[in-house]
Amino acid sequence: MTAPDGLSVSDVTDTSVKLSWNAVAGATDYEISGGPKTETRKGTSAVISGLTSDTEYQFSIIAKDASGQAKDSASVAFSVIQTIKPAA
Repeated sequence: MTAPDGLSVSDVTDTSVKLSWNAVAGATDYEISGGPKTETRKGTSAVISGLTSDTEYQFSIIAKDASGQAKDSASVAFSVIQTIKPAA
C-alpha cells in the first residue's frame, strides 16, 4: 500500500486544523498521528482540535487496509499561530 499523497493543511486556528489527503486504493482506514492523540478516520479529511497556540506540529497519515497492514506514511509540518483579535 502506498502513502497518501496530496496531504494539505487548511482552516488553521489557534486550537485546530483541517487535514486533507487523497484516497489510497485498498485503504479502509487512515491513522493520523502528531497531534494531541492518534486518531483513525475512514474518510480523506479530519479536523484536529486541542492544539496549542504558538506550537509547531508535524502530522503523519498512514493508510491501512482491512487487515490493519500499513506500509508508508505522508507527513506535513505547520505552526499554529495565536490569533490576535483587535480590542473592542
